[in-house]
Amino acid sequence: ITGGNTFIIGDIFLTIVCCDATLTIALVHSTLIECHDITCHDILVVNIGTPEVKLTSQILTLIPTLQPAEKCSWLWTGEYVETNSNIQGINQSMDKIVEITVPGILRELANPEMTCVRMRSDINSDKFFALNNLGNTWIIEEAALSLACNTLWCKACKNNITLKSIIHLATPSDPSTFPYSLADGVSYIIFLSTVLIQLSRFNRRCLH
Repeated sequence: ITGGNTFIIGDIFLTIVCCDATLTIALVHSTLIECHDITCHDILVVNIGTPEVKLTSQILTLIPTLQPAEKCSWLWTGEYVETNSNIQGINQSMDKIVEITVPGILRELANPEMTCVRMRSDINSDKFFALNNLGNTWIIEEAALSLACNTLWCKACKNNITLKSIIHLATPSDPSTFPYSLADGVSYIIFLSTVLIQLSRFNRRCLH
């Protein structure tokens, strides 16, 4: 968190979304904060989880290190998830960065570390062409993503947030970018394994 006890526009956080009938985790970059429908530049961290707060953000594209799923880390490529959007008035379309708005309750604050892709042997640095010349980027551990996914799903259930009300994304222009995929190309839905088991312990109304 770059603002200490204050969450500011530009901070990174984790949330859950639905994409292609899959509930999955997303690491996002905040672009707008609204409280009581009023735009603000920052908000106290302790107040983010109130019903009046909404966070608009863009989804970061992540690539895993070349390690087993339970040991891998995820690095930002320097790009954001995009979807194909029709241009009004003409029979053409263009790729547009996806923006999502989620309730403040469905967020887990994140503070990724910095790393340099040029100094790593466990990734293909050619996939990070969007980064600056130094090759610096954010990295987040797999354990942090798994924990956040479980925590967010528990929050959704406890606050009676149904699957239908969780934001649903259109298929990205490049489906390989999201949901996040492991090095072998398999969609990383392993996040849900623990979550779905936990459904029996929570209010099953969350599924309807």
